[in-house]
This record gives sequence, structure tokens and C-alpha cells, in this order.
Amino acid sequence: MRRALTLFFLLFAFLEAKPLVFEAPSCNEEKIVIEKEKLIPRYTIQLVSTIKLEDALKRVIPLPKKLKSKTKIYKIGKYYAARYGASSTPKKLKSVLVEFHKLGFKDAYIQKTTKWHMEHNFVRPVHAEPKTSNKRAKPTLQNNKYLLSDTLLKASKAYKEGDLSSALIYYEMLYKNGYKFPKLINNLCYLYGKMGDWEDAKKIIEEQKSASKFLYAFLYGAVESANADAINELNEYILYDRSGRLALLLGYYYEKKNNINKALGYYKIAYDKNPFDPYNMIAYARALDMQKQYKKALILYQKALRKLPKKSKTYETIQHRISMLKEIL
Repeated sequence: MRRALTLFFLLFAFLEAKPLVFEAPSCNEEKIVIEKEKLIPRYTIQLVSTIKLEDALKRVIPLPKKLKSKTKIYKIGKYYAARYGASSTPKKLKSVLVEFHKLGFKDAYIQKTTKWHMEHNFVRPVHAEPKTSNKRAKPTLQNNKYLLSDTLLKASKAYKEGDLSSALIYYEMLYKNGYKFPKLINNLCYLYGKMGDWEDAKKIIEEQKSASKFLYAFLYGAVESANADAINELNEYILYDRSGRLALLLGYYYEKKNNINKALGYYKIAYDKNPFDPYNMIAYARALDMQKQYKKALILYQKALRKLPKKSKTYETIQHRISMLKEIL
């Protein structure tokens, strides 16, 4: 991902630079507009407020489509707030508030704010839909190389620094503007997995010709964050995954949960799907080893050893375990 972003940035850096020319309103004119908009009341339903963006998204992603389409994320101070709608009167929101209460959002309430604050604090929609407008188009990533370069740099920086919420926003911006190179999609699916956002990940994955590696990226993120709901979404895909990698990751998830029986079942599926992959062999052998099925484990360890590079640490570890098992047996 980092290498791809660097090359992409360098490509645009060598293009002919042309200064942007635009007419900005005077300070006094801009101040008057802002002050007027601060007086325009807006009412919205506050659903959740969390420190992390991904936590707010996790809460509202399962919403029905009709509610999710009007739910947006705002940054209020150090908190991310998920809010539904923007009405000029609170009356229009009361029936919807009852619906949210029935869906489990017991603490949801109608929040009074202003038009300016909603626009100023907006972060992202929960479910982005393309919008059309009669207004003159603003500069986009596709027609503004400076904006593109800045977004690429910000995405790369946020990802390297572990600021996953910001990285997700930048990757989504790039993807929706047509920049769909594999490493970007891979990282985007991984971040969706971390947040348990299967709905958005699925739309992207189903557009790809080779979907298996992006399914793997999503599941890897879900396993890292121990997101059970996201993990359950991928069970059906195991049947179509010839590599065995999805089953391998699910086995690892259940091993972390100390459910060795279930881990063994998934490791066996991974091995059955691709018995020539040394890591499928090792994972299955380890699970058998933990269940004291030493003879079966030893056979698999020996098969894996023949496929591993002799100078690797994994080779040394497996070789040592084989010696120990031979002593036991």
C-alpha cells in the first residue's frame, strides 16, 4: 500500500503545476454569511456519541436502509456523534425517535443545533450515496492534482501512524473518485473489517474480479478486533475459497478464544481445501498437537518442513517440535 501510494504521488508531482485561481469572499462578507447560518435552527436525532469514529459507526451500521441513508457522523469536540436527519422543527422527528427507541437506541433524543454547525461539524455519511447538484462543481480528486496529492499523503500518513478512522475516510474518498488500485482496496477492506462494516465492504468486494484476497483482508481486520458479527458474515464464503485462507483465519480466531475444538475444525477445512500450503499444514498440526494427537501432528509437521525455507525461523521452530514429538512417541 505504502509503495503504491508513493508511486502514485510521484506520478502527479511531475505533472505541470498550474496555480488555482478563484475569487474568495471578503472577510466581512464571509463573517456575515456564517453568522446568519448560525441563527438558522436545525433539529436532529442524536443516536450515539463516542470517542472513536469506528465505535460510532459500529452502532449505526446495522440500521435499516431507510434510516441509515439519513444518518451522518459529526465531530463534536473530541467526540464522534451519529445523528439522524436535519429538520426545521422537532415535530417532524418525534415519530422517528420512537422508532429508534424500539430499535434499541434508548438514549436517543432530539438535539437542537444550527445549519452552520451541522455543515461545519460534518465528518461523513454512514452510507454514502452519490448526489447530484445544479451548482457549479467544486474541485474534486479527479480534476485537481493538488487535492489528490494531499489526500494520498494524508491517507498514507494516517495508515502508517495507526489513525485508522482518518485513514478510512481518505481511502473512501480515493476509492469513490476512481482510484481503485489493489493495495488501496485491500487496506480499505481491512479497515472495514476492523469496524465490522460488512455492508460497505461487500459492495466493494463484489465489484472486484478477484474477490478472495479482499475477503481475506476484511476477515483479517475482523479477527484482529474480535468482531464476531463481521466474522459470522463470512462463513458462507468458506465454501468458495480454494486457498483455505478464510478457514485458516477463522481457526486462528477461535484459537484466540481458547475454543480449540472449533479451531481444529476450521484448520482441518483449510488443510482439506489446500493441503499443499505449508501454513495450512502447520496450523492443522498445531491444533492436533494441542489435543495430544501427536502421531497425526508429527506427519503434518514433517510434510510442512519439506516446503519451508531452511533458513527461516518457522523451519527451526517446526524442526525443534518434530524432535520433541519423536521423543514423546
